Amino acid sequence: MIIFLNIINYVTIDPLTNNYVTEDKRQIIFHGVNAVKKEFPYIPEINANKQDYNTTIIKKDIDFLKAHGFNMVRLGVMWPGVFPAQDQINTTYLDEMTKLVNTLGENGIYTQVDMHQDLLSAFTCGEGIPDWAVSYQREGIKNFPMPKYAEYERNTDTHYIDKKLCFSQGFANYYDSDLVGNMIECLYASDCNPFQSYTDPTAAPEKTLILREELIKFWVAVADNFKDNHFVIGYDLMNEPVAGNKNEHFDLWKNTTKFDETVLTPFYQAIMTAIWKVDTNHIIFFEPTIMAMAKPPGFPKNGPGSLVNIPSTSQSYAWHLYCMTVDSNGEPQMPEKLCSVVDDLWFEKRVKNGRELNLNGMVNEFGAVPNTDKFWPTLRHEIQLFGKEGMSWAYWAFKPFGDITTAFNEVEGLNEGLFNSNMTVQKEKVKILSHPYVQVCAGELSVNQFDFAKGTLTIKMKAGKVGEYSEVVVGSLWNGFGRGGKIIQGNTHIQRVDGKVLLHNIVEGEQVEIQLW
Repeated sequence: MIIFLNIINYVTIDPLTNNYVTEDKRQIIFHGVNAVKKEFPYIPEINANKQDYNTTIIKKDIDFLKAHGFNMVRLGVMWPGVFPAQDQINTTYLDEMTKLVNTLGENGIYTQVDMHQDLLSAFTCGEGIPDWAVSYQREGIKNFPMPKYAEYERNTDTHYIDKKLCFSQGFANYYDSDLVGNMIECLYASDCNPFQSYTDPTAAPEKTLILREELIKFWVAVADNFKDNHFVIGYDLMNEPVAGNKNEHFDLWKNTTKFDETVLTPFYQAIMTAIWKVDTNHIIFFEPTIMAMAKPPGFPKNGPGSLVNIPSTSQSYAWHLYCMTVDSNGEPQMPEKLCSVVDDLWFEKRVKNGRELNLNGMVNEFGAVPNTDKFWPTLRHEIQLFGKEGMSWAYWAFKPFGDITTAFNEVEGLNEGLFNSNMTVQKEKVKILSHPYVQVCAGELSVNQFDFAKGTLTIKMKAGKVGEYSEVVVGSLWNGFGRGGKIIQGNTHIQRVDGKVLLHNIVEGEQVEIQLW
C-alpha cells in the first residue's frame, strides 16, 4: 500500500536539467492559480466563516484546489500591505500572509510570492506602489491620463479617480499616459525621487525618498519574513514591467533587447542582491517586459543575478501568455483561430528566450477568461502548448478579489475566476484547467500534454532511479481517467491508486513514452 502525505520541502532548480525539483530530487510541475487582492486590505479573506466566489481563501477553497489537482498559488503580497507608511512594517499583515501560506502548504500547495502592480498606483487607476511613495501629479509631467486621454477629474480629498471613469477605458491603454510612464521610469532608476520636479531638479521637493530604495526595503522585509518557509517557491520581483514613458522613450518600447540590458537588468540586480543577503533558500523569478516578442532578450546568460554572484539555479524566467487579438470587449476577434496563431508565436519566442538564457521558465499568468464558450478553444490550446514543453503554469485567476485592472472586472456579471457569483463552479473552465497531468516526475519530463479531443495524456520522460515513481494527478472532474494506458516506448509499470496514476521506473536512464486515458 502506498500512502500519500502532504510533505513539502524547499523547491530548487536542478543544475543539470533546469527543472524544479524537491529535496528528494524528483521533478515537480506546478499547475496553479493567481490570487491577488489589489486593494485594501491587500489579502484574501482567510478568516471568513463562509466561502464566497470573490474574496475568500478558506478551508473549503483550499480543499477545492486540492481536489482539482492545483499545487501552487501565485499570491500577491502587496507593497502597501507591508509598508502602509514609510519605514513602518505592518507585521500583522505579514503574519496573516504567513498564516495563509502555511495553510496552503500544509495542504500540499506551494506559494510564489508576487509583487503585483498594474499601472503602478491607485492614483493612476491601478495598484502596486503605496500612496505615500508617489504623488498623483508631478511638476513637468502631463496630468493623468494625458496625452492618451483628456485629464480625469479627481476626488479633492483622496486624489483618487472615480472607478467608473477608470473603467471607461481598457486599463492597458493608460500605460500610454505620461504620468504612468514617468513613474515607472522613476522606479527603475537608482536615484529618482518622484516628488522632485521633473523639469527643475533644483526645486525643493515636498518629500525626500528614492523610489527604488523603498521597493528594495519592501523586498528585504518580505524575504526576511519567508526566508525559512519551505512552502514558498520564491519571489516574483515585479509583475509585467513596461518600458517606461512611451511618448518620451519609444525607442525602448521598440528595442526591448536594449531595455532589458540597460534598464531591467540593473534594476533586477539591485533587488536580487538585497534579497540574497537575507535569503538564499528561495528562487528569484524575474519577468521580461510584456511587449518583448520580436526581439531577443537583453538579459545576460544565466540571468541578471549571474553578474552579482547569484547562481542560475536560484533564478527563473517567468512570463505571461494572453490572447493578443481581442476586441474592445476583451473577446477574441474573428477568425477566433487567429488567437491561437499569435499565441504560438509568443510561446515559441518565450521558450527560445529561456533556452538562450539557460534558465528554467514558468508561465505564471495566462487565461483571464470569463465563463463563455468562445474562450474554451483558446484556453485548451494554451494548455496544450504548455504541456508540449512540460511547463509549469498559473491561471489568472482563482477568484476576482475585486480586480480593478483586468479585461473582465465583473462587467455584466462576467468574471475570470473559477466560480460564478452564486458559488456554482464554472465547470468547463475548471475541467480544462484541472486535466490529468504529471505533477511529480522521478526522472526528467519533456512532454506532459493533454489532448482534450481524445481525452489522452501523452508523457515523455527520461526515467530516473529504479524503484522510484512519477505521479499523475487526476482531478475530481476527471474521475475514471487512468483506467487505460499504453507504453509506446521504453518500460514502466503503470499503477492506478487513490486518484493518481503512478509510473514506476524499471530501467534508469531509459527514454519512456506513455499514453494514458
